[in-house]
Amino acid sequence: MKAFLDHINSQGIEQLKSELRELYSSFEVVRNYYLIKFSDTEIDEKLLATYKDQITQAIYPNKYMQGGLDTEKVDNVIQQLNSHAIIRYYIEASLHAVEECTNIANEFGGDFGEDFYIYFEELFDDVVKVILKENIESEYQIRLQEIANSACEGYGHYDQLQDTLSKYFGE
Repeated sequence: MKAFLDHINSQGIEQLKSELRELYSSFEVVRNYYLIKFSDTEIDEKLLATYKDQITQAIYPNKYMQGGLDTEKVDNVIQQLNSHAIIRYYIEASLHAVEECTNIANEFGGDFGEDFYIYFEELFDDVVKVILKENIESEYQIRLQEIANSACEGYGHYDQLQDTLSKYFGE
């Protein structure tokens, strides 16, 4: 980060503008970031669907039963959205990921190992903290409860999500 800040501070305004134009034209993630940032508080459902599709593809295997269950890919998608400027996308994508964890567990029996579930339990905990920090719990409390209530029982996943809700919202 220090090298980055040193570089930024050593550049003139025109050089910085040029670099931003280059980043914007070169990287989809940068274009999406600015698209989200300039959309105020309204969520672009089409763009959000793109992120949700990427998460679903990372979780589910393809038609040949290859791939899937890739929490690293899920995390890469979610971390692209982990910025205060685009926090609602982070919340929505994270909740979608936890819901997809339940969906695949129900569809395929759920024996994916403890690490798989721990990732989604920690994600659920993180997103609940963000929701509380943003003071938007009234918008999400019912959905959070529905997600926790529908969680699979395996590896203590259901209990962990319930414990998370109890920790932050009480009984």
